[in-house]
Amino acid sequence: MLGRIAEYWKRDPERRGLAALQPTEASGSPEEMVVSLRRTLRAAKPQDELLALGLFSRSTCDWLRAQGIAGERDFLNLPAEALLPRISATTTRRFQLAIRMASAIDGMRPWHALMLFAIHRRSPNKLAAESSGALHRDLTRFSWSTRGQKLLAGRRLPSLLLVEGWIAAARERRGKRALKHEPV
Repeated sequence: MLGRIAEYWKRDPERRGLAALQPTEASGSPEEMVVSLRRTLRAAKPQDELLALGLFSRSTCDWLRAQGIAGERDFLNLPAEALLPRISATTTRRFQLAIRMASAIDGMRPWHALMLFAIHRRSPNKLAAESSGALHRDLTRFSWSTRGQKLLAGRRLPSLLLVEGWIAAARERRGKRALKHEPV
């Protein structure tokens, strides 16, 4: 597979408009060429941190950037009432909580956290107490509702494997916190 990608890269990059994006390190192995290509493409296309959260539309991200909010940290440090004409204080707080929960659990995105909030799993500790099958079943049932379909917005439902990963990460986090607060 890597050989095919490297061969594709070698064929006529001008035709695809990628002449300026050719990798700088031209080494012989296909694996190194693919890694170099990925780095080059990543550098050429900067990631929009707010859009990558999956909480805001492109127009809302543009508006937030115009307000001086460039990324996740800026959004988390805002007072809830700061975006009142466009985003309500309740919505701002809910989005901030979703970002915090997603950053606490490996593999979770903020929109996943919003789905968990909707089915009353609001903290990593509550998530750690769940079984993966029951949580996945509840997420599936929620996704059938109108509110769930609106929240998914064309995205795929989290898989059982992903849900198991969240629960494992939440349990590991809970275990670390318990060790930290254990009397000596």
